[in-house]
Amino acid sequence: MSLITYLLFLFLLSDITNLSYKKESANMSMSEKIRIALVKRKISVTELANNLNTSQSNLSNKLKRDNFS
Repeated sequence: MSLITYLLFLFLLSDITNLSYKKESANMSMSEKIRIALVKRKISVTELANNLNTSQSNLSNKLKRDNFS
């Protein structure tokens, strides 16, 4: 994992963790939290997929299904 990918992961994880502690996000799915973090960081799903060394369609499908296994 490159340094840029690692830092991106840490920033997104921080945003998602912060969302998890807010009352209004208690019923949000992980996909919704990830999408909000992406918007906050002005990162597209395609950019995230590239940094994770996966295809855009694969990541989009995981977000759509809310299944990250």
